[in-house]
Amino acid sequence: MQYIGKIRYINYRNEIFKGNAPDKFEPILTKRRSFEHEKELRAVIWETSSETPRTDDGSVLANLNLNELIENIYISPFSPGWHRDSVQAVVRKFGLNVPALQSELDNQPLY
Repeated sequence: MQYIGKIRYINYRNEIFKGNAPDKFEPILTKRRSFEHEKELRAVIWETSSETPRTDDGSVLANLNLNELIENIYISPFSPGWHRDSVQAVVRKFGLNVPALQSELDNQPLY
C-alpha cells in the first residue's frame, strides 16, 4: 500500500491528531508547527511482501524520478560559496538537474 499526503503541522502541547489521514499514517504525516515553512508532502510505502526490493537495512527501494520530486536544494546562509558549489557538483555527478541555492534566510529585509 502507498499513501501520499500533505504534512499537517501542529503544536504538540495543545493539538491532537484529528483523523485526517488513515489512522496508521497520521503520526507519520504530522510534524511540529515550527517546520510549517517546509510545506512538505510525504510519501509512505507500507509494504510487507518478501518480494519487495529492499536495501541492506530493510528499507523499501522505490523507483522514483528525483528531478520531478526535488525543486531546489537550499544551503545554509552561513556556508561559504565553495560549499554550495561542492553540493552542486555532487548533484550533477549523480545525474540530477536540481539547483543548489544559498538560502536567503539571513538576508537583511528591505525597509
